[in-house]
Amino acid sequence: MPKDEYIDYKEVERSLPPPPSIAYKRSFSFDVPDNLGKGRFLKERGLERAFELKRYEDELASAEEAQEADWYEQDLYSLIFGGAGAIGGGIAGIGGGLGGVLKGASMGWTGGSEAGKWLQHFTSDYDPKDYALSLDTGKHDVSERYKWEEISKDFERADESRMWENVAATGKNLGTLWMMYSGGPLGGSNITGEEAGAWVV
Repeated sequence: MPKDEYIDYKEVERSLPPPPSIAYKRSFSFDVPDNLGKGRFLKERGLERAFELKRYEDELASAEEAQEADWYEQDLYSLIFGGAGAIGGGIAGIGGGLGGVLKGASMGWTGGSEAGKWLQHFTSDYDPKDYALSLDTGKHDVSERYKWEEISKDFERADESRMWENVAATGKNLGTLWMMYSGGPLGGSNITGEEAGAWVV
């Protein structure tokens, strides 16, 4: 080495990258999938959880809104057809005086509301299965799949339960109509919907 060549070892040392810290070394573990650093692993899991939570909230809100809209539409159909039936029945019963008007309106309301309810039921395209929550849980929190699947089944059970409630209500209302039309056990006298309902129950 020429005598006039001088190497500044301190300058060379400063130019080298710093050695990894103890914390950095400890952030690596063979217990973590794909040998990722724990910091990177936790970040990836956090981002995935945030995405899944946002998707879950959006899908749940969509399923709730769809079901509420369908039930509201059914109530609206029942109200509109029931009102039309009450008006028509009342007009038809004018010949029987006030009692005939009341009886006709009551029968018209009952029959019309039932017609509207089932018209909406058979023409509605709502199906809770179309709004089932996604079961794609990603790489983390796979157990959440079962919770989301159960929530989707809850919507199906609620829709089925409402349908059977409607069936029961329709059976009662048809019995009421028959009692009102025939006079039932009251000897053929004009009876109100409330009285007829009491006999059916």
